[in-house]
Order: sequence, then structure tokens, then C-alpha cells
Amino acid sequence: MLYLKTFTHTIAPSMRCGYLLLPSGRYREYIEKIRFYSCTVPVFDQYVLAEFIESGEFERHLSRVRRMLRKK
Repeated sequence: MLYLKTFTHTIAPSMRCGYLLLPSGRYREYIEKIRFYSCTVPVFDQYVLAEFIESGEFERHLSRVRRMLRKK
């Protein structure tokens, strides 16, 4: 099973970055078949997003947004 998602709704519509989760056993097959595609997301954007997630700020952001939406 594959899980494909973007950050468009959780961060901002202008954040054109997505991710793919797949079973570890399928990783090698994925690399063999998709390796030739280039990444269209700038490296700096990827770095900032990774820091945002690793620092815990992404989770706090989601919690704030959920609280605001519940109040509405």
C-alpha cells in the first residue's frame, strides 16, 4: 500500500511539496523505476520543511489550526 500526500492543506497552498510513504520492501523497486525523475521542489524549501517537522513546530502548527477550526 502506498500513501501519497501534500502539504498544501496543512501549511499553505503555495507549498508545492508532497511525500510518499511505502513499505520498506518496496523502496528498492521504487528507486529503480523512478530514479530518473528530477525533483521540482527547491532544496532550500525541502530543508526548511524538514527543520519545521523535526523541531516539532509542524505538530504545534497542526494543533493550533485544529483548535481554531473547532472554535468556528
